[in-house]
Amino acid sequence: MRQVWKGGVFLLLSVLIQAQLDENQECVWDQDTEPNQGLHPKSLEAGARYVAELQQISDVQGCQEACCNNQDCQLALLGNPADGTPECFLVSCMKDGQDVCVLQSDTQFEVYRKKTQPKQTSTVNVVTFSGADVPKDVNSSVVCRMPMLVGPCRAAFPRYYYDVTNQSCVPFIYGGCNSNGNNFDTPEECETACSGVTGTVLVSKDSEASPMQRRMALPIDDQSSTPEKLASPEKPLPQMTSDDFAEMCEAGAKTGPCRASHRRFYYDSSTSTCQPFTYGGCSGNKNNYETREQCLNTCTVTVVPSKGRRGPGEDKHTEDKGVEYHDACMVLPDSGPCRAAFSMFYHDPSTSSCQSFHYGGCKGNGNRYGTLEECMARCTGQGAFFLVAVLAVISAVILVSLVLITMKRSRLRRSHTLLSDKEELLPSELPSEEQLPESDLPNVATTP
Repeated sequence: MRQVWKGGVFLLLSVLIQAQLDENQECVWDQDTEPNQGLHPKSLEAGARYVAELQQISDVQGCQEACCNNQDCQLALLGNPADGTPECFLVSCMKDGQDVCVLQSDTQFEVYRKKTQPKQTSTVNVVTFSGADVPKDVNSSVVCRMPMLVGPCRAAFPRYYYDVTNQSCVPFIYGGCNSNGNNFDTPEECETACSGVTGTVLVSKDSEASPMQRRMALPIDDQSSTPEKLASPEKPLPQMTSDDFAEMCEAGAKTGPCRASHRRFYYDSSTSTCQPFTYGGCSGNKNNYETREQCLNTCTVTVVPSKGRRGPGEDKHTEDKGVEYHDACMVLPDSGPCRAAFSMFYHDPSTSSCQSFHYGGCKGNGNRYGTLEECMARCTGQGAFFLVAVLAVISAVILVSLVLITMKRSRLRRSHTLLSDKEELLPSELPSEEQLPESDLPNVATTP
């Protein structure tokens, strides 16, 4: 009896171990899928759906295990918000026996795709692609049919998009954020991904995404499959000059020399988020906000180029107009460290004309004007006359000094010449008649 009981226990353990091995074999992750990606919004239109949001899971292993334990899960998506703890999302990608999940580059997510699906009676056609590797069937050609999207950021990156109407790859300027996937570095990459794709241009409500989104923007806008609706205000954003933006939103967090410990927030322009830091209490900078809301409200703006310096009427209190004119009209143009491409004008002193150049959007110098007329009025008008007048006065002073020196030298030379002539007429070794004694004077007959 004891042997039978032991045999039964051994058989039960064998079955459990074999089941665990079968489960592990069925959940193998695709190593060719780049982790730093998110789910493209078009995946939902093709049939993908979120099956679970697991806020209690914040690590990759736990998220993968949850996906393995859910037969409807094909993607384990771990969100990494900049101002919160990671969250796990489980995604079902299967639609009519095909994987319809499209991935796009996104640093706020980590994605893991099942390579081997759970055993099914029907054959499953798994299509793996991300970024530019886009299949050319009806369900997966959505990226190549999307419109050209510059995005809300103000950088200027040369890119290419696929124009499905003309079936060709066309260059455009990409702003630097919120790409829709139809965005390629080279025309060859664009052709490889989209050549042969036909259809109409897909226009959706997320093609013009607003930069005012929640802290961790899910790559979807479907109320039926997401716990929270994305915020997308339609009113235009307030404007801020590039110089003010650099000072209030691009400066790094500065604790300062004091030793207090105030919780503050600063705007991180690289991620477009507000991050906490500890403020010492003194000598900080303007990128310093008491609340995250205040930080976001201040820095969620449309950046416009700062204007160059105006004419002398606005600078009449400047002590040194010559130096001010030099800074505004004589220095070389400076595009600045930012990556925008605003068309501006600068004064070229070598040709006494105003030329166009591209301004990056922040810093730079005073030789920068929004219009050609403004540049001409500032640097070829009263300012130029003032500079010419100063140069004329200096030249006149130098000329008068040279004339006076020349006249003085001429007088000295003439005086020296007269003295030399007198010495030749009356040599010093021959005494004159007045110097002779009376005994040596000649007798002169006088009449009585």
